[in-house]
Amino acid sequence: MSKWLLRSFYLLALLALVGSMPLAMRIYEPIEKNNKALQALDQKQYDRAIEYLSEARQAKPDDNVIRHNLAVAYNAKAIELEQKGREDEAL
Repeated sequence: MSKWLLRSFYLLALLALVGSMPLAMRIYEPIEKNNKALQALDQKQYDRAIEYLSEARQAKPDDNVIRHNLAVAYNAKAIELEQKGREDEAL
């Protein structure tokens, strides 16, 4: 194989890799938001977790894990509000 052809192949491979980066970032973004939401839940920052998970759900509406985690965040917030005597807000 000639050096010119080999270098052309490497250049095309590099361009394909760089061109696929935006797609990879869009695919990973909901996962990253889910992970940040789980950290927020551990720190009992329920509103922040709900915000992250709502954004993740908009990007991947059919993802059952994100949907489940969003339900957990709302439930945890409601339990905390109820324990503070704020039943109306919890509902």
